[in-house]
Amino acid sequence: MKDGARSVQIGLLILVILIPLIVFRPSRDCFLLPKETFSQILILGILACWLINCIKKGKITLHYTPLNKPILAFILIGGLSLFFALSPYNGLRELRCLLSYGLIYLIVINNTGGPRHTDRLVVTMMFAGLLSSLYGILQYYGIDFFTWIEELGPRRKVISTHGNVQFLAGYLILLLPLAVGFLLSNVASAKRLFTGLAIIPIYICLIMTYSRGRG
Repeated sequence: MKDGARSVQIGLLILVILIPLIVFRPSRDCFLLPKETFSQILILGILACWLINCIKKGKITLHYTPLNKPILAFILIGGLSLFFALSPYNGLRELRCLLSYGLIYLIVINNTGGPRHTDRLVVTMMFAGLLSSLYGILQYYGIDFFTWIEELGPRRKVISTHGNVQFLAGYLILLLPLAVGFLLSNVASAKRLFTGLAIIPIYICLIMTYSRGRG
């Protein structure tokens, strides 16, 4: 594997495991701010590695998937909605997030490196979800490694490394269909076993959030 492609794939692995788990307690916003900051830095770094690799090869090859046009249309609609936003600042912030998601999609479909790397990405995501859910379960029973702003009641106490019960639930619920699909695929038994075991605490922690979405 060439160094440029390998750098991109390593960056993706760092992205999927670091962003859900990272917190920075000295910050006023110790959850969302460090996640957004490091994700933007990592995405730009991964994009730079990909472009450098393309320059070395002398061409940029973009893979086509059925999702290309819907995702592009979604980003364009998001850009057009900026003209109707009540708050231009918040609109630009949301548009930046949409562009980041689009870049991640573009990078992933063009740099997965085959089924082996895809499996590694999924296992890494499940490992991050496992750590996050185990921490949330401990919080549910009153065990915490840090002192956060006091929250009353079990519904608001289970925040793990996400700082908000809704964010945690939203993250965990995305992992469940991914894990089920991975279990039904033709991958190594050890990877399926790990994923199957990881589903248990992830689902338990999701229930413990008592989350039904934003009200």
